[in-house]
This record gives sequence, C-alpha cells and structure tokens, in this order.
Amino acid sequence: MKASFVFFSLILALTPVLRAEITDLPQPGDEFPQPLPPDTPGTPPGPGPQPEPPQQPAPNPIPGRISVGDYVLSGPFVGKQYYTGVVVQVSGNGRLINVRDDRDRKVYQRDARLISKRMRCGARSICEGDRIVEGPTNSTYYNGTVHSAYERGLFVIRRDQDGRYYIRDQSRIQRAY
Repeated sequence: MKASFVFFSLILALTPVLRAEITDLPQPGDEFPQPLPPDTPGTPPGPGPQPEPPQQPAPNPIPGRISVGDYVLSGPFVGKQYYTGVVVQVSGNGRLINVRDDRDRKVYQRDARLISKRMRCGARSICEGDRIVEGPTNSTYYNGTVHSAYERGLFVIRRDQDGRYYIRDQSRIQRAY
C-alpha cells in the first residue's frame, strides 16, 4: 500500500513537468534562434578553412537600471503570481538577478526581463500614497491607496474595502480627485 502511494505521488508530481516537456513550452531565458550571418564575399564555399562568423555580444544591461539593494517586483509567473523582494546580486551580463523574497526570505534567481524596479512615481505620474479608484473588477470599482509603483506600469494597491494588497496594471487604476 505504501509503495503504491509513493508511486502514484511520484506520477502526480512529474505530470506537469512531463506535459511541459512534451508540449515544448518556452521557459524564461530561452533564446530564440538567430538568423545565420551572410556569407563573406570572395570566400568560396566548400572544404578548407572558413572564416568564423562574427560573434554577437550579449546585450548590455541598461546602465544603473537594477543594482544591489533595489526593491523589485518579479513576475508574472505561473498563475499570474508576482513577488516583491530586494536585489542581492546581479550577474555580470545583467541577465540574471538574485532576489531575496519578502515572504519566505529565500534567495531566488530571476530573469532580468521579469524584474520591475520600484519607483517613487509610476505611469501617468501616479505616486506612492496617492488615492486611486481601481476597476472595473466584475463591474465593481474599488477605492484604495497606491502602496508602491514599479516599472512597466505596475502598482501595488491597498484596497480600502478589505485592506488587502493587489498588483494592478496602469490601465486598471485612475487617480481619485
């Protein structure tokens, strides 16, 4: 009985991984194939030494965009989940960022494309502490306060109704007057 329970548990745990492998879904950080460089003029094709194709350097990170100690919002991940945290390390090429998560205090490696840096004011000059109207959510609008603003037009909103925090895109909020 115990062995069959372990067997079925293992099958259930591996099912999402196997499904992702079978469907060959892209994962964060997957590189898209680049076109081949054009042939060098005057070089005959065929046997013999061929010149090496020019190497494309890795894209440089935007200077000063993210550095150690910045507060960031990571996501979206599976299930549209976002996580807040503090940057503890940035890779040399700027593509990978280690973030200490605010919830469990563990350090996770994140793709730089999924990181939004915290700012004082966000899109449309909506700033921390501003009163907003958020919605519609199921044809309902909610009042709240901007807790924090991030790059890419993302905001953490604290609703007056329930006191909970929500991640919202700039298109879903308006400044209350």
